[in-house]
Amino acid sequence: LDTVLHGAFYTYDAIWEPGWTALSVVAPLVVLQWVLLPAALLWRRQTQGDAPALPPWALLGIGPFLFLQVVVFQNSARLAALTGWPLDFASGWTLLAQVAGLCAAALLLRRSRALPSSLGLGAGLLLLAATSVSGFLAGWHSAYALLVGQVLLAVILVELLSGRSNRSEQAGLAAGMGMLLFMGLLAGYYAGYYYPLGYPNNILEPVAAVFIAVCAFGAARSIEGVESLTRRALIPAALGVCLLAVPLAGALAWEAPQAEAGSGFPVTVMTYNLHNGFNTEGRLDLESLASVIEDSGADIVALQEVSRGWLISGRTDMLSWLSRRLDMPYVSCPTAGLLWGNAILSRYPVLGYSLHEFPVDGLAVRRGVAMALIDLGHGYHLRLMATHFHHMVADSHIRLVQTGDIIGLWSGSKRTVFLGDLNAEPEHREMALLWQAGLLDAFAEVETPPYTWPSREPHRRIDYIWVSPDLAVIETSVPFSTASDHLPVIAVIELAR
Repeated sequence: LDTVLHGAFYTYDAIWEPGWTALSVVAPLVVLQWVLLPAALLWRRQTQGDAPALPPWALLGIGPFLFLQVVVFQNSARLAALTGWPLDFASGWTLLAQVAGLCAAALLLRRSRALPSSLGLGAGLLLLAATSVSGFLAGWHSAYALLVGQVLLAVILVELLSGRSNRSEQAGLAAGMGMLLFMGLLAGYYAGYYYPLGYPNNILEPVAAVFIAVCAFGAARSIEGVESLTRRALIPAALGVCLLAVPLAGALAWEAPQAEAGSGFPVTVMTYNLHNGFNTEGRLDLESLASVIEDSGADIVALQEVSRGWLISGRTDMLSWLSRRLDMPYVSCPTAGLLWGNAILSRYPVLGYSLHEFPVDGLAVRRGVAMALIDLGHGYHLRLMATHFHHMVADSHIRLVQTGDIIGLWSGSKRTVFLGDLNAEPEHREMALLWQAGLLDAFAEVETPPYTWPSREPHRRIDYIWVSPDLAVIETSVPFSTASDHLPVIAVIELAR
């Protein structure tokens, strides 16, 4: 149900949505949860009495199980980023994998004899292989890895929860430790995007797989009351099949944004750091970001800090959401893993694009420059270079290297626009290098160029648009908005006369 709702709101968590539509969905579900929980407890006591507690091994394994679900196997935005599929297709496949997992669980529950301890361990080893390669696969390969991984997780979950223990005094401690493991894995996973921790964060996915496999091996017991479980165990799978109608309807109605033919110059370009979708009040507010872009009238938009499936952003696919909302095709150029980095929205056809990664030098947050060739129409092409430089103020030497890379990639090419969040102010050496190379600041003719960060009370200018000497800037603007912690920068560009 969570997967269906996530897909129906286009991966935007309903709780973040303003208005009555989302509230009319969320509020009844909360009430239903309150009603069903005591009803289920009462029914269990009447039919089964006080059931023995689960073994501590099982409760320890639930945390890593949830980690793998929310980060990988129940993350349709992640699947969309890896496959390039529309979100409705990705949500449908994610749900199909969950249905397959529920069916596998139901088949295991029909066994009248004990589940072998080796079953969970064997499934865990296969899951280890699936999680180790899932982040490096693309297209159908990543979709198959998700399907297989979800089935294996279901097998392990049955192995975990089929055990019984009378040591109930340990249950609370084990449950708490399991949740601490969940939070620890998440903290270690996302901290790895920002700090040099000495390990790649995706190593935690196979680590979680190994942990829950060991827990399943320790918790394995026989299943009792098999006949009474058989039909009930099939109900979740049957309901999941019914829910497949929702993403199927979305997929049938899907219309991808289409590029339109341009009429040459002038062209309006924009750079905007999206702050992972959060406004200055800490609210995930993609609609406000979309309104800023829409009101600007920009034809081409360079975006920074775009996340796709990050749990700390509600697993929202920001790029797909904005592309659909603005009816603009996109180019994704992630730098920190496959789910975070730069992107380009363009109303005009993108003839080709590539990502050049900057030297890492031990930096936790990897950076790069997205390069695209855009057809403006009437035989005119625009070369776009969009980037997000290293962010630490004291590390000017790192940005100097990145600036040198930009100059080398540009190499004096005509009809080129270089733009992005450069994390350096006009008087810094990084900007001087761009001047010396021959690039022109779009705000060079503005007597006092406006500051761009932080948006609520800006006092630094760190977001720029630069153009090659054969281009002329005929209009500039930096509209005020608190939809992000950066202000957008806009320029209308024409051929120089």
